[in-house]
Amino acid sequence: MKVLITYNIVDESIGDDYLCHYGVMEAVESVSSALKELGYSFTILGIGDDITREIKQLIHSDADVVFNLCESIKGKSRLQACFAGALELLGIPYTGSDFEATILAIDKRKTKALLKKNSIPTPVDWDSRSLIYGKTSLDDVDFPVIIKPAREGGSIGIYQSSVVEERDKLGDILKDRIEMYGEQILIERFIAGREFYVGFLGDDPICPLPIAEIGFGALPKGYKNIMSYQAKWDLDSIERRQFRRTCPAEIDNSLKEQLIRYARGAYEVVGLYGYGRIDLRVDLEGNVYVIDVNANPDITIGQGFPLTAEIGGIPYPELIKVLIDCAIERRV
Repeated sequence: MKVLITYNIVDESIGDDYLCHYGVMEAVESVSSALKELGYSFTILGIGDDITREIKQLIHSDADVVFNLCESIKGKSRLQACFAGALELLGIPYTGSDFEATILAIDKRKTKALLKKNSIPTPVDWDSRSLIYGKTSLDDVDFPVIIKPAREGGSIGIYQSSVVEERDKLGDILKDRIEMYGEQILIERFIAGREFYVGFLGDDPICPLPIAEIGFGALPKGYKNIMSYQAKWDLDSIERRQFRRTCPAEIDNSLKEQLIRYARGAYEVVGLYGYGRIDLRVDLEGNVYVIDVNANPDITIGQGFPLTAEIGGIPYPELIKVLIDCAIERRV
């Protein structure tokens, strides 16, 4: 078995908000180690420096499968779907979801519309452009809300200030986010309560991994319990130091069944393939909401998705093999 690992070359001109893209190199190291253990030969190709040259290398590659770790192209998260599309056009089998599912998952507004259409609960939301151009009044917004870039992943653009409780502060914060990320901003009802994620692996059947709960420890007064950029990526931040993960989550069977049912529904309607992670929140009344559909969760050993797989009895090298097998089967 010959494997080509592809990853996104990080654009050095990107701002601090996008430094998390450098984390892909840890995933490359993890997958490389697993392939060595499996006895597979492999090469590594960075994508995003010279696209024309890199596509030519793909065309002439003798790899049986691409292990796709491209999370962005030239600092743009949404362009990861374009690379998946290029692999499809070239007829090269690759791990993870296809172009269509990836572009849906990276666009939070389209994902939410699809969830609503299929009666999968997700927090009510408001389009930033409707507020900007006066089609929607601030009086129509139900506070508290959380403001997110609509086409980013990895908690990019999500900070403590993203949770807005007072109507008179929304305008200024929205203006700030638009200056940073453009008009593609999602304003969503903030769900106070517990946060969980459910990973899925394989295809036909799709197997749920053990449910994990995200805990936020003893954050100082005034901090919101959210998976912010700092909590995920800033090792020296208070939010990161207070971060906790419990897996399997300590929940009753009724809640477990609800989380898996809604997470599976989200996975299937978006069309994820091979693997994926669904993030959910449960409010203080016990209502479940899907808050994110991730087609490309971090595959670095020890991180959230691989950790839940390991707890579910799937060692890391076996996890990598399952993803490769799914890629080969999809081509057939």
